[in-house]
Amino acid sequence: MKSMICSSLAAFACIAGIASAQESGYLTRSYAFQPKDGMSAQFEQAAKPHLNWLEKNDEPWAWSAFQTATGDDLGTYLFVTHGHRWADFDAAAAHRRAAAQHWRDNVAPYIEDSRAAIYSLEMDFS
Repeated sequence: MKSMICSSLAAFACIAGIASAQESGYLTRSYAFQPKDGMSAQFEQAAKPHLNWLEKNDEPWAWSAFQTATGDDLGTYLFVTHGHRWADFDAAAAHRRAAAQHWRDNVAPYIEDSRAAIYSLEMDFS
């Protein structure tokens, strides 16, 4: 059920960005994070500076953040970026490694569970 909710949120993010996806790409990258019990505030306090770090370090992607407001996945955070092509995932490899290390050092200690996925926009259904 949790995977279905996260998938639904990511699909919504894809659908919401159809216009930009048609111009720049059809792929959405998503990460779902469940903070450790009682650590949602610490997770948020660590995630916000991480997003600022990305911006200050020439992050090429625009990220959107959601928090699940109802259902079994209540409290899960979803970070998505859309409008990409496969080549985008290979670009800026050094930046991606640095960003992943920054996340592990500063945000990961507050996370109980995480999931990642790449979604492809299906124009025949959209």
